[in-house]
Amino acid sequence: MKRLAITLGYCLGTALLLGIIGFVVGFFGPLLIGLLVGSEPNQGPLWGIFILGPGGVILGTFVGAVIGFKKTRNR
Repeated sequence: MKRLAITLGYCLGTALLLGIIGFVVGFFGPLLIGLLVGSEPNQGPLWGIFILGPGGVILGTFVGAVIGFKKTRNR
């Protein structure tokens, strides 16, 4: 039961971390690029909300599961 709790902790931690990173990059990246280029990106932040944020959460869950499984298997 302790192995499961440790693995779930890694899953939640990495999912949260990668989800936040994906959201911030997808939301603010197109805005910054639009400011540098000189155009107005109307739908640029939608990448962070609908694609990169949830994609980071899903990827982080799988990465956290692998890390948690490897950490608990060595004990």
